[in-house]
Amino acid sequence: MMKSFANTFGFRPPLLRRGESAVAWTGLGLLVLLLGSIAGAAWWANESAERAEVRAWHSRADATLGLMQEAGSTLLEAGELTGFRRLVVNAADSGQVRSLLVTLGDGRVIASSDPSSVRFEDPPEGRWPSVPADAAGEHTRVLQIAGKGSVLLEVDPGDVAAAKAELDGLVGVGIIGGVALGGFMLIYRRMRRGFAAVGAVRDAVLLAASGEKNNDALRVDASLGRAAEAWNSLLDDREELRRRVTKERAGEQLGSRRERRGELTEACDALWQGMLVVDEHGTIRYANGAASVFLRAERDKLTGARLSDVVGDESVADAMSDVASGRVRAKKTLEVERVDENDAGATGVLRLGIRPLRREDGAGALVMIEDITQLRVAEQARHSFVAQATHELRTPLTNIRLYVEEALELDENEIAERSRCLNVINQETRRLERVVADMLSVSEIEAGSLRLNPGEIRLDQLFTDVSEDFVAQAQSKGIDLAFDLPPKLPAIKGDRDKLAMVLHNLVGNALKYTPEGGEVSVRVEVTPGELIVEVKDNGIGIAEADLERVFEKFYRATDGRVKDITGTGLGLSLAREMARLHGGDITAESEIDKGSTFTLRVPVGAGATLQVA
Repeated sequence: MMKSFANTFGFRPPLLRRGESAVAWTGLGLLVLLLGSIAGAAWWANESAERAEVRAWHSRADATLGLMQEAGSTLLEAGELTGFRRLVVNAADSGQVRSLLVTLGDGRVIASSDPSSVRFEDPPEGRWPSVPADAAGEHTRVLQIAGKGSVLLEVDPGDVAAAKAELDGLVGVGIIGGVALGGFMLIYRRMRRGFAAVGAVRDAVLLAASGEKNNDALRVDASLGRAAEAWNSLLDDREELRRRVTKERAGEQLGSRRERRGELTEACDALWQGMLVVDEHGTIRYANGAASVFLRAERDKLTGARLSDVVGDESVADAMSDVASGRVRAKKTLEVERVDENDAGATGVLRLGIRPLRREDGAGALVMIEDITQLRVAEQARHSFVAQATHELRTPLTNIRLYVEEALELDENEIAERSRCLNVINQETRRLERVVADMLSVSEIEAGSLRLNPGEIRLDQLFTDVSEDFVAQAQSKGIDLAFDLPPKLPAIKGDRDKLAMVLHNLVGNALKYTPEGGEVSVRVEVTPGELIVEVKDNGIGIAEADLERVFEKFYRATDGRVKDITGTGLGLSLAREMARLHGGDITAESEIDKGSTFTLRVPVGAGATLQVA
């Protein structure tokens, strides 16, 4: 463990084992506290000894001075100087003072505990020099001698006892400190094992806090006791928990990936385009719902099938192979025609966009499929419209030019012929106007800007104008054109030009698709809330399959006889749109070779709803 610790942090292991450093610092702290306590006790003991010695010092000085006052004055009064000097020596010895001096007022020493300091044998005759009264102090006394004056007693107790007391105190402190240190070492040795586990765990916690994740580096010696075993068990539990969390997270991530994959599949299925994922061998690995519809195959059977077999076109397989192999890096687009065997051989057109797809497990291609059948039909319808519109425009223009040339060549007296030419020119001009108006109306419908300009419409005049516009055409084909009108027609509110366009389209189509010698009838009925116009013919009729689509723009019936008749495929679509702008509608009933009936219904009066500009 110590070796792994050294390898992890790059330094040599400490002298103390893990956990012993805490015990050592604890022991040192206690030792410092103990020594501080002993030092404080020694200081206090020394202070106490010094104070006791001072008190003893004062006591000895006072006792010595008292003795000299009582016995010394008697001896000096009797003139016993020798005895007085002996008393001084004895008093100094018995009082354990360093020195004892007796001096006169002039400073001469007459007696001393040290005889060598006495400079003369006898004191002066008569009265002695007096000692000042204020000379008395803590260690001095003024001794009055009857008939002679006064002397000064000075005592010096010395510090021998204090030094001895201090030495004794230090010796005692040393002994006590040694005993305490020895006791502490014994206690420390007993505590060391008990605290080693706690210290080792503490070191491991600090190591973990520094970022160590390896359990082997964080383990402690199990022989340190139950605390060490508990710590190691906690590390094992943590490692087990970490493995469990890692496993759960992996499961969650896997579930999340599966969920995201499910969401991605749902998103792909919601695409209106077909989508295929094809590998480099041309095998379909994934197909969404739209692809199965476009390819008319079950989705489960598409997965694993070859794209060329499903599409039935080798050019698709070649293009896919070039893209998947990397030989062609750009997108390739192909259009494939398919025949629906279940729909009477109807053909459809699919557009396939092939893009390279690079994956970790190999190359492949992403194929996007669009059904452009309706787009092709619309394009064909537009081409047909352009051709028919060109014919519709050329025919009246040609007639106008011919009749203008004929009118110019007529003499001034040929008034009837000139009038006939002008009528034809007028009719063809109005015909041309209607064709152009139809084209403009288509543009307005596609732009969403087609609106009504309402005003008052006199129905009797409107139907009269429509009748006059088609009488010549009906007569030219030998068709009996009949208008069944009520005796009195009211005036209604609406857009006269657009309502006239509706009637022209219905009547014009009836005449156009009715053979020579046929019949076309226009029946008008006005109820309190509705105008009903029924245009009926006994012409070629409309097949049931075409009847549902005759109101679509650019659509013309599939009957072969229709192709020989000029038309743009816009008339009925525009007529229904105009009727609906007036709040009404157009319905159709037909039977092949028996004719058709188109019914226009427009609300009038309070129930009328107009979409105005």
